[in-house]
Amino acid sequence: GRNIMEVLQPWPGLVESLRKFDMGQMEVEVGDERISDLDIRVTALLDNNRNRVGRIAIFRDISQPKKLERVRADLTQSIVNDLRNPLTSMSINLEMLRRQSTTLLPKSQIETLDMSQTILQQTLEQIESILDIYRLQSGEIPLARKATSLKILADEAFRNISGLASKKRILLQSDIPEGIQPLMLDPGLMRRVLQNLLGNSIKQSQEGRIVRLNARYDKNGVLVLSVIDSAEATEIPFSGELFKKSTKGQANNSLSWAFCRLAIEAHGGDIWLDEGYENGTKISLSLPDIH
Repeated sequence: GRNIMEVLQPWPGLVESLRKFDMGQMEVEVGDERISDLDIRVTALLDNNRNRVGRIAIFRDISQPKKLERVRADLTQSIVNDLRNPLTSMSINLEMLRRQSTTLLPKSQIETLDMSQTILQQTLEQIESILDIYRLQSGEIPLARKATSLKILADEAFRNISGLASKKRILLQSDIPEGIQPLMLDPGLMRRVLQNLLGNSIKQSQEGRIVRLNARYDKNGVLVLSVIDSAEATEIPFSGELFKKSTKGQANNSLSWAFCRLAIEAHGGDIWLDEGYENGTKISLSLPDIH
């Protein structure tokens, strides 16, 4: 029979704010203590005639899990930086050695240098993906949306992975209709998504095969992009587990898939493996046109 204002005396402002609150998180102060993360769920209290007579609020202090998450993120960033800096120096040194050794080393040793540089660059990209995944999950990467030509974006992605395709004698094909209008998206993130998907298709395809990128509108007018290769079904890396954050035995690729999923979801789209496609591997993503 006591007034709720008496029970929650330190929180009068909070009680007042709950009158128009349904669910979410907020920061409150109780005396000298600050609770930075408070999860709140509010439901209506009804009488026997279904008339609203009050509200029920459930409070859950999630500051400790949030604190642990921030510690983990800080530790991850510290580890990434500790790995990235020496690897970047190694990459620069390898590049300098490669330039100076063109006429001094036999062809086999130059090829070994090139392979080492490629592996090192791939490792650096995976390290960057770890940071980007955390940033996307926490919303720390704001989308720099601007009107972007899908055809130009695809051409840039193709150009950036052309070296990888050439090594395996993979033919890259783009099937993007001319009539597709520019989309409001983050070109940097989307370029990396396309490069990751195309690059993974190249890696899992046998030499001399074809990797295609096509675009179409679905029945709801949403643009759908698909990366298609002719890899055998047994070569599909994760099947239904494809875009989960981690997959046993597929550490390198799972980072790439997780980044792609988060980047597409940040654009309001979706990404999936077409398990009904019988002639290889088909990965599709949707891009709603947001103005």
